[in-house]
Amino acid sequence: MTSIEDLYSHFSVLAEAKDKAAEHENEYKLIVSAVRSNDGNEKRLASQFTTKFFKFFPHLADENLQALFQLCKDPDVAIRKQVIKDLGTICRDCPQFTERVSHLVTNLMHTNDSTELSIVHMSLVSLLKADPKGAMVGIFNNIVNDEGAIRDRALGFLASKTKLLLAEEILMKDVEEAFIQHCRKVLEDVTGDEFKLVMRILAMLPSMGTVQGRQNLLDIITLEADFKSKFDPHSDECLDHLISCIIEAVPLFSKNVHSAKFVEYLCLAVLPAFQKISYSAADGKELTKKYQVDILKYLAEMVVFSGDIGRVEECVKNVYSCLIEFMPSPDGTDVQNDKPPNVEYLIVECLMYTFHQVARKCPQWLTEANNAERLKDFRLRLQHLAGTLKASLKYVKDRLDGKSGEISDSERKQFLLTVESTNNLNALIKDLFYNPPSYKATVVLSFKKPIGEKSGSKLGSSSVAGVKRSFTPVKFDSNEPQKKGSKTEQKMYTPPGGKFSDKAGNFPAQQGSNQRGWRGGGSRRW
Repeated sequence: MTSIEDLYSHFSVLAEAKDKAAEHENEYKLIVSAVRSNDGNEKRLASQFTTKFFKFFPHLADENLQALFQLCKDPDVAIRKQVIKDLGTICRDCPQFTERVSHLVTNLMHTNDSTELSIVHMSLVSLLKADPKGAMVGIFNNIVNDEGAIRDRALGFLASKTKLLLAEEILMKDVEEAFIQHCRKVLEDVTGDEFKLVMRILAMLPSMGTVQGRQNLLDIITLEADFKSKFDPHSDECLDHLISCIIEAVPLFSKNVHSAKFVEYLCLAVLPAFQKISYSAADGKELTKKYQVDILKYLAEMVVFSGDIGRVEECVKNVYSCLIEFMPSPDGTDVQNDKPPNVEYLIVECLMYTFHQVARKCPQWLTEANNAERLKDFRLRLQHLAGTLKASLKYVKDRLDGKSGEISDSERKQFLLTVESTNNLNALIKDLFYNPPSYKATVVLSFKKPIGEKSGSKLGSSSVAGVKRSFTPVKFDSNEPQKKGSKTEQKMYTPPGGKFSDKAGNFPAQQGSNQRGWRGGGSRRW
């Protein structure tokens, strides 16, 4: 076998030959043969020397790559680290091998050694710099064909390195297009967490920051959402899938990127089965309520950007039907002032806001002659809701004033949210009581306001609509309180002394409270 001294001797021959190294094939083969040595140092040197002169022997490329690939399976982690580092240098001069090498290096992500994994990442970055498109093929082939740790780690690598690749201008326009196509292929079969990760990767790309780019992202999400499939309110997977898609889509909506398909699906497929939604996993009852509220919140957020909606009358009908289920019934029991009315204000706010937005696209649904009874019944419900809101605000005022005992921060937060919801509902109700109903009111959804801005108050303050503010009375310096309307004597300005100031003359002494000041009487304060 070749010793370390022999390896250095062969290396010297090849190094001194420079561009004519290809004439010393025998010495190179002896170096490559050392990868089968039993000595770790010899294997490491063989890896370094093989890759250094790799480009001079293209006819031996397959054989040499196979020898290096075998070293990647060596039980000695130090040898594996060396060959992984060396493999990244091959493709600088021989980019035609990038796809094969990147595929192999990506496969090495199964390691549990953190330093080895770090070297794998460094090697992949080197390969992406040498040949971005080729390296992507090798990386994404592993992602598409693997179902375990390699797939997860490869996606994690792309998520963590995308910004670096952009900063170093590796993902140029043509490369970025290829990158997007690879991501689309991955999205054909992904878990919920993988979907979020791929969308995060795509959102980093410069092209996705434009209107067209956001529309492309929305198209990808819409395809993943699969609105042609039937909504199953009893399926945990269906609910998780829908919510994940909505969460990714909501930030993309704008006046130029419309939410029509999402609004249509929620109004036509989800709302009719809204009360049947159930989550069977652990804490199912609590999650069911959370999912129901989340769906309505997202619907209210996106409906303002819906543009033209298909089957708009059916959408209005479904939103209305769902709304009146949560509104207090006019023939119910009288509202009591010593406890909060049994109304889920956030849900009613979301549905009322959504109805206000979709009904403006189809105003005849309430105003046509044959809909007179519907409008009459709706206004009766609105009138009863307005009374309920008034009673609720009184209850909230008493609680925030401390009349019913101390409240926790979480309770105060909930009360502030209730105040915002009721204020929004009052504005929308007023709009709908116009004849014909108006759709001009503009409100900010209560859950979209930072806590410190709710009702112009910070959390912990009781300065909310309808609630008296506590204050500290002004105290005077004297022992006796100053009477209302009395004035304190003001000191006149005394100019500085000196030979130049003497020429200015003296100011007369103040003659009581009628002394005039600046123009307009009195003194101005800025």
